[in-house]
Amino acid sequence: MTPRARRAPIAPLFALLTAFAVSGCTSKKAPPAEPPGDAPPAETASAAEKAAAPPTKAAPATGPDPRTAAQFAAAWTKLREVPDEQQSVAGKAMRDDWHGRTYTWTGYAVPGLCQPARKRCAVHVFERRSTPVEARLDGYFPQVQFTDAGYAALTAACKGKTGCVITFAGRLAETETDPAEPLRLHFADATFVEGRDPKADEQWFGARADASPPKKAPNAKVRAGTPTKSPIKLRPRTF
Repeated sequence: MTPRARRAPIAPLFALLTAFAVSGCTSKKAPPAEPPGDAPPAETASAAEKAAAPPTKAAPATGPDPRTAAQFAAAWTKLREVPDEQQSVAGKAMRDDWHGRTYTWTGYAVPGLCQPARKRCAVHVFERRSTPVEARLDGYFPQVQFTDAGYAALTAACKGKTGCVITFAGRLAETETDPAEPLRLHFADATFVEGRDPKADEQWFGARADASPPKKAPNAKVRAGTPTKSPIKLRPRTF
């Protein structure tokens, strides 16, 4: 074989190497295909999912609330008019609406319903004149837990009285408004605002002005020689 014949295979080898080089230059990774025009971007889909998610329940409001005891009594009366099958849900809604806030209410306090050692009083807050007849809640006395300074101020303002109209500011810490259960209101950390005697036009349950004086029997006669019993006089309890 001649030398020219031995060098002949070099041309095919060069062509093969050239093909590999061109293939390597054109085999770069192609960019990702863009989504079709009608497909929403990832961010838009995420926003839609957030909008469709159920709203987060807000924390109950706290702080001073200007609503009065008469407004509470009216709401309680309206709650009791709700159909029986809806009262449990409606009662919880009312509790969430009133619980945890601080109210400044006025009520009637008597020494016999106070516990000096515990700085606590049961106070009647539903005055008849300002409360609708169907919402008076006569005989119901919410518990009011005073601070040490608050109870000291109460006893100082009502000293010597058998009953006292007091104004207090306290946080409604315990609330039970389910009509199937007894109504329960418990104020905590209460401060004393003022104390006074009942006004002539006020009608507080348990106040002396609210009670009618006993009537004497007509034409009552006492037989001669009949011993009369002296009534036992009890010293009224005072603050």
